[in-house]
Amino acid sequence: MINLYQEVVAVSTKYPSLSISKTEDGYILKGILVMNKTYDEVPLYHEFNIEIQVPNAFPNQIPKVFAAKEDIPVGFQHFLVDGELCLGAMCELRTFLTHTPSLTAFIDELLMSYLYAAEYYRTYGIAPYGERSHGIKGTREAYKERYRTDDDHLLNTLLLFLSGYKKYRGHCSCPCGSGQKFRDCHGTQLIQDIRSPYYEEFKEDAINLLCTYYENIKKRQERRKWIV
Repeated sequence: MINLYQEVVAVSTKYPSLSISKTEDGYILKGILVMNKTYDEVPLYHEFNIEIQVPNAFPNQIPKVFAAKEDIPVGFQHFLVDGELCLGAMCELRTFLTHTPSLTAFIDELLMSYLYAAEYYRTYGIAPYGERSHGIKGTREAYKERYRTDDDHLLNTLLLFLSGYKKYRGHCSCPCGSGQKFRDCHGTQLIQDIRSPYYEEFKEDAINLLCTYYENIKKRQERRKWIV
């Protein structure tokens, strides 16, 4: 079992400019975080004023990260509703913390990649590594990567299983039409998500993605009626 205090101390040792404060809900790491990173032979440096809220239930609960407004360039839209930095889709963050339940790694890999992307955008006006879309569209792109498909119809079918609307049966043929059993094809990752201790979060994602997709189709159909 992870020792949260040791995790926080390890971060403070590596990044001494971050102060530690204990709260009822966990720990807050706050201060200047130096991003000095190179990607694709492009080195960048910037000092970010950061606040990391680490919940007591870490890594079962994902930390929240905030930055000073002036540190994030205008036009870089990867934020959540409350101003929290969007470090990735929930499914990606869950996978990372499941395989690497380390607060230091969370900062080194996820947060630093985000800060590098923000600074790259400030410097060059474009995203450095093919950033996906913002918001629900980006979440949909993340699930397409997760379930290895570019086909919207297939993704929606898989999301129906993930949402619980359809019952998963691994011995049945995969809905992609490959002729393979579901469990040996596109059901491999799907069943892991269904059996995950974080299934309710995956289910919520699936429902949101399906509702948004069909709402957008309905809106397009209504617009066509007006045009005609």
